[in-house]
Amino acid sequence: MFNLKKILGLLLLYSVVNACSSEVNNKDKSNVISIDVKTDSMEFDRFVINYIPHNIDMSKDLNDTLSHYNIDEIFSNVSEQAKNRWVYILMLKQYLHHLKVGNQGYDLYTMRKGKTGIIINYYIRSSNQKPNGEFLNSGSIVDATALKKHLSNDPIIIELMNKIRVENKRIME
Repeated sequence: MFNLKKILGLLLLYSVVNACSSEVNNKDKSNVISIDVKTDSMEFDRFVINYIPHNIDMSKDLNDTLSHYNIDEIFSNVSEQAKNRWVYILMLKQYLHHLKVGNQGYDLYTMRKGKTGIIINYYIRSSNQKPNGEFLNSGSIVDATALKKHLSNDPIIIELMNKIRVENKRIME
């Protein structure tokens, strides 16, 4: 009888552990699902707004995050104005970071790695940048933004342009 109690206890313990283990495995699977490639333009918009550069080379900051988005699909389902807004916000943020960290703009051509290349190449096309040798300064975003009238009323872009003016003034002093 005593052995039967031990056996029943072990069976009960086994079933509790097994149930907990399968619950943990299901939680792990739900996390994996949330990492799938994203195609939601509103989610991408939130990413762009919240993006904070940490490296001079923007591909080091963006490639990992952008790999979770199907940029081609997102870009094919939104207006040119939306694409311009996203790309110009990312580029303005990067240039502002360049000014804060290095007091200058940096070459965008060398940053066209991975999915960051999609962003930079879109910027080059949409801003009608003419290749100037083998260097495209990230500071070119300021003039390109000024030419995009539909971006002139965007509060995020206005704020970034003002911050860039302040940084440029600091550097010139």
